[in-house]
Amino acid sequence: MTEKMNSSKGKKEYKKRSSTVEPVFGILKLHHNLENIKQKEINDIQTELNLITIGYNFKRISNLKKIKINMIIKKFFKNFPQF
Repeated sequence: MTEKMNSSKGKKEYKKRSSTVEPVFGILKLHHNLENIKQKEINDIQTELNLITIGYNFKRISNLKKIKINMIIKKFFKNFPQF
């Protein structure tokens, strides 16, 4: 494993992971209290994690749609003179 991580391909993959996956875990741990899972059985833990990630994904999609809508509105009103 060390050889893979020290290769140039391994370094690129790790850099990509650190910018795509790791921030999500940090957000979940910080804002959704993921460090303190109250469940004891593996099925209950999986259910709790699924609910947390579904909520995170809904929030993310909502924020992305707002950004897209705001960009469309700005482009639309860009063609009109200011009053």
